[in-house]
Amino acid sequence: MPETQDNAKPAGVAVAQAEALTPPPPVGPDQLHWIELSRSRIENNVRLVRDRIGPNVRLMAVVKANAYGHGAVTVARWLLNTGADALGVVSVGEARQLRATGIRVPIHVLGTIPPGQADEVVRYDLRPVVFDLEFARALEVVGDRAGREIEVTVTLRCG
Repeated sequence: MPETQDNAKPAGVAVAQAEALTPPPPVGPDQLHWIELSRSRIENNVRLVRDRIGPNVRLMAVVKANAYGHGAVTVARWLLNTGADALGVVSVGEARQLRATGIRVPIHVLGTIPPGQADEVVRYDLRPVVFDLEFARALEVVGDRAGREIEVTVTLRCG
């Protein structure tokens, strides 16, 4: 699908049509805006960031909320094929969808995960953010059972 012309768009904003997206809806009282993605611009943005940070810094691309409504799997593949090293999602369910399509890079779950989903964190080899001790303990139990250490990011509340 050809890219749209976006000469009137601000610099640095990736706008054009993505693969298999339908044309934008007409603008009316209930549809005031839309976004069109450009694969080439997304890939160019990843290359620009990669060039700036260098090869020794890991780059995580966030594709939460179905890549902000544009298809997490498709957008994730564009990002990974161009230089992203890891993906960020908001929930275990979003990570599960990516794993089901064969994506094997580190996936960071940025949202709160209920302790009852600790087993899925291990099963799908996810990198959770730990917000509380209850979830950390659940991960410890599941990790011990599986004989694995789990890589996490820890957030602390001060005050």
